[in-house]
Amino acid sequence: MFTVMKHQLAEGLKDARFIFLAVLILSAFLINGLIFSEQHNAGRASWQSAVRENTRLFEPTAANLQDLSNYEQTMVKPPSPLAFVGGGREDELPNSLTVNAFRYLNPEKVSRDNRVMPVVPAVDWIFIIGSLMTLLAIFISYNSICGEKRDGTLVLVLSNKISRLQIFLGKYLGLMIVLVLTLLMGVAFNLTLLFFSGAWPVTAQILEVLAYVLLFSILMLSFMVLLGVTVSSLTKQPAVSLVVLLVLWVGFVVIIPGMAWILSEQMVKVPSSFELEREMAAAEEVIWDNKGEKAQNLTGDLFSENYRLWAEGWVEILAMQQLKRDDAVATQIKQAELIHLYSSFSPTGLLETSLQKLCSTGIEGFKSFYGTAGSYQRQFHAFVVDRDQEDDNPRNPHLVNSQGNRSLAGTFSRLPVDFATVPRWHNMFREGGLPGDGEFPMMEFVILVLGNLLVAVIGFLAFARYDPR
Repeated sequence: MFTVMKHQLAEGLKDARFIFLAVLILSAFLINGLIFSEQHNAGRASWQSAVRENTRLFEPTAANLQDLSNYEQTMVKPPSPLAFVGGGREDELPNSLTVNAFRYLNPEKVSRDNRVMPVVPAVDWIFIIGSLMTLLAIFISYNSICGEKRDGTLVLVLSNKISRLQIFLGKYLGLMIVLVLTLLMGVAFNLTLLFFSGAWPVTAQILEVLAYVLLFSILMLSFMVLLGVTVSSLTKQPAVSLVVLLVLWVGFVVIIPGMAWILSEQMVKVPSSFELEREMAAAEEVIWDNKGEKAQNLTGDLFSENYRLWAEGWVEILAMQQLKRDDAVATQIKQAELIHLYSSFSPTGLLETSLQKLCSTGIEGFKSFYGTAGSYQRQFHAFVVDRDQEDDNPRNPHLVNSQGNRSLAGTFSRLPVDFATVPRWHNMFREGGLPGDGEFPMMEFVILVLGNLLVAVIGFLAFARYDPR
């Protein structure tokens, strides 16, 4: 078996197609490191600038609790330290929103790049491994069996005292060593460049994530090698084997992901802003009708029943509006998750989904960011309520509510607040990235393992019945 493995390894390393694609892959890893380091450092500087600017504008409002609670901050998502693995179209996803003590809304994209001279988008690991390295796996494995039959060497190998299982495993291991060595060299170049540029913080958590990334990448490459050996065992001519594998590769990399976008748009309809506003206006009317005429007839002082009902009405309206906005965003997220689900019928799509979950990038990163905004708003609101309760001024009715810039002064405390005690949204993020750990994609892991086993069994059975003459 080891003789077959060394022979397959030698054949793979001296193949001109391997040399060309290996150089291309290593170059892609280096380009990834160069571009990501520039993008990440620029993005980090931009985020820190946004934090400073928010502090400059937010701090003066601490002179009055009511003004502080109504001030609409621009909350900005920090750049992910693992976007070089799989950005997941992060450059197209919202990275900021507006938040105060009562609501968070308007997710939108704020560019961190120079608009006149934009930074070239990085080629991430998902593209390099899922497209380039899978193509390399095809080119070094398509003639592993039928090519030796054509050359007449397969008969000679089988004439020795070596089982077909050993030959099959030897070829598989030889091909995998070629691919894994190429992958590890590219990763080493990439991470070294990122480390010395200061764009890659070396932490135990990030190293653990990268170890899982390599595990999933190797499983993906293993699947493609086994597929190549299997197709080579089912065909008699290398040209036929190559054509079949290239057709499968196009299906995995282009057709299935493209169809996933079309299907997801048909399956999940995202409400328009007009539809959302209309729903909220109708729900607001119902709330005021339930509160009765008193809530809309502000007579008497701030301690009257009218004002209490009016304040309760606005609290319910803001809660209703937030719920509907959350539902709309959840629908958009569901549509994106359906794309991942349908793309997972392709092994390369499965790899993309897995790596984005591990790194908390793409739609996973946006979900985390949006969830963090909700957590911050609730924390900030609890802070405002607690500070209002501490105000024992008899002229304070403690009606904590908001109408934004139209808020009625005096409905709750207007005392100054120590700004150092105010919850700040940038503290909700860990240094260098989003809060929380990336999710381990157990289902995707099991599917990849089972896929490898299935193709391995089919490939060996095909090789066991293969006529070498």
